[in-house]
Amino acid sequence: MALEARRQQRLEQAYIDLLSYLSHHQELAWSMGPLSEMSAPEPLSREERWRIEGLVTAYGSQEVRRLLEAWTRCLMKVQIANMASQLLEESQGLKPQLEEQAKQEQKAIPSYNEAVNRADAAIRERVRRELAGEV
Repeated sequence: MALEARRQQRLEQAYIDLLSYLSHHQELAWSMGPLSEMSAPEPLSREERWRIEGLVTAYGSQEVRRLLEAWTRCLMKVQIANMASQLLEESQGLKPQLEEQAKQEQKAIPSYNEAVNRADAAIRERVRRELAGEV
């Protein structure tokens, strides 16, 4: 019985940390919006990100791990598109092919952000359902 209670406590803490991690990234994304007057939060350290991902790997359900991996892939697309957009804005005389790719990435940023938001919502809903004992 004590072992199960300890496992549940670890699961709850892992999920709370995961939700905080998602909220941090959500605030970071909002602060980068074109109309935002918010200052960007400090990025999480690699060690903190690894700790949270490690907790989810160790204690999270297979479904939450799968959703987190999908969210991470979506976030990487946003980050790459933002870098391409920044490169496009800062550089003149890019090779035409690179310039076209950067423009395509820049146009795709809203859809990439929407994918991150959907993945975020899926994780939050799954965590809520698991902690409520619904699955």
